[in-house]
Amino acid sequence: MTGDEMERTMQFILEQQAQFTVNIQTLQEERARDAERLARVERAFVQLTELAVSAHERMGEHDARLASVEEAIVMLTRLVGGKDGK
Repeated sequence: MTGDEMERTMQFILEQQAQFTVNIQTLQEERARDAERLARVERAFVQLTELAVSAHERMGEHDARLASVEEAIVMLTRLVGGKDGK
């Protein structure tokens, strides 16, 4: 191998190493972005789950109130109906 060929080969190797380093850095940056996106999705999922649990609890409370109101209406209807002789 002549001196020029050796020089070109060394230059090629150095360029390949530099490109490899750039590619690795790009992949690491991409991985970091993906990890952050995943963390945001996980936080959003936790928040949505908490909201769903809260909504479910409130619905249970509203259902209990509605049942009480329905019970009161039935009682009032019986009382009113009883006074009318029905």
